[in-house]
Amino acid sequence: MTTFIHLPEKSTSKADWEASLNKFLNLTFGKSFTNEISSSIQRLNKLRVDIQHSHTSDGESLIPIYLNYITQLNSLELRLPMSAVITGGELEFSWTDAFDSNADPTVQHSLSFEKASILFSLASVYSYLAATASSSLDWKNAILNFTNAAGILDFISINFLHAPTNDLKVETSKGLAKLMLAQAQECFLWNYMQSTTGNLSLIHISE
Repeated sequence: MTTFIHLPEKSTSKADWEASLNKFLNLTFGKSFTNEISSSIQRLNKLRVDIQHSHTSDGESLIPIYLNYITQLNSLELRLPMSAVITGGELEFSWTDAFDSNADPTVQHSLSFEKASILFSLASVYSYLAATASSSLDWKNAILNFTNAAGILDFISINFLHAPTNDLKVETSKGLAKLMLAQAQECFLWNYMQSTTGNLSLIHISE
């Protein structure tokens, strides 16, 4: 039986959205407005804290956290000048390279870097779920999760062209996407061979 590969995880340190957003909103719209939406800001900050302390092995519980966080970032980008929010609040995003844990973390003020790192981490979770499912011969879940990981990695390769870490570079993302897709295809083959119809078909082919 094949041993399937899942992506290593990136790790991150604290990024305080609450302080940066409060500073920008207080200066731009006033404290009364900021106070009105304080609960939403706190929820965003809590999502980031949960991500900071998460591990790939936490599995499915991480998926809604990552998706909710990336959705809120996209929503903020439509409404606020995020470069002003980030630089004005001195907000930094620190992430390790998934394939070089001994290297110093890369620190940037770039929201694109934060989003790409979050998406890579989500792909890592999907690939972990796929590898775990394959070990218990749950081929359908393995196929689904490897395919999800491949799609995210392909999206990274298309939309984030100037990655500061090797794990997010275009050629790396494209290569990993192909690996995840190849593993999904192999899981499909195993599922086919272990089904009654698949076994009979292969017997006829061999004859």
